Amino acid sequence: MKPLLEHLPFNRQDESFFCAGFDFPYFGTPWHYHPEIELVLIVKSSGTRVIGNTMSTFQEGDLSILGSNLPHIYKNPQEHYQADSTLRAQSIIIHFNPNKWGAVFLQLPEAKKFVQVFESAKLGIDLHGRARKEVTRIMQRMLGETGTRRLISLFDILNIISDTEELSFISESAIQGSNPVDTERLSAIYTFVAQYYASPIKLQEVADLVHLTKTSFCRFFLDRSKRTFSDFLLHFRLQKASEQLINTTGPIASIAYECGFRNLAFFNRKFKKKYELTPKQYRRTFTRLKQTEKDERLAPFSDQ
Repeated sequence: MKPLLEHLPFNRQDESFFCAGFDFPYFGTPWHYHPEIELVLIVKSSGTRVIGNTMSTFQEGDLSILGSNLPHIYKNPQEHYQADSTLRAQSIIIHFNPNKWGAVFLQLPEAKKFVQVFESAKLGIDLHGRARKEVTRIMQRMLGETGTRRLISLFDILNIISDTEELSFISESAIQGSNPVDTERLSAIYTFVAQYYASPIKLQEVADLVHLTKTSFCRFFLDRSKRTFSDFLLHFRLQKASEQLINTTGPIASIAYECGFRNLAFFNRKFKKKYELTPKQYRRTFTRLKQTEKDERLAPFSDQ
């Protein structure tokens, strides 16, 4: 699977950008990149994504902005691909190229903070909290808008993103689409890790997968992804563990083992370094947050 340079369509000839909702059995777009900046709202679905040099999971409600030529792919679990599956992958996607607005517009003082967003998006950005809720509402509304009203809504979104601190960067380095041979190798590596992260993974077997010596593989991966393979694998396993801590009630030791950690002390140490909380504190914190969100959703009906 090669990351493709996609030429994205526009849904109307009289509009300068693309906005549409999608409803498919699974996300079928291959690993790809394009000059357009992309907003991705996951309406329904979950799975694994690779954005730049970072592999992580996604779930319903996630909202991201992906910069120009940032390679990415969203993959659903295997059950989505079964012939008798009733699962759906729903999303709202916006693609836009700021260059279509002209150099004069981008040089306006009022557009300065937009340009800063475009630059930050080269790492990929996840939105959180109130900012995510506001942008989600606008994207849903845009499906029924056209013309100037839809363009103003896009500017409203960019204004929210430029003003909020409720965001996190996805990729640790700015990665752009490269030659087909290199990107095909990276794609094979990412697919392998997503499938076998729970098992011990030896450096040699990954090097063999892409037909490189171990030394050449280490040099290749560091050069192309701006991080070592061991660091990449560690962070993906920690991300999977954090997800299970939030969404399951299983023992922490079992979760660590299921995510590829064979030493609990090592897992606890690395987890705390990444998230600044122990696994137990992390689970407790997010349990309280989930309960608070549930209470807020029920609040409008409490007096009825």
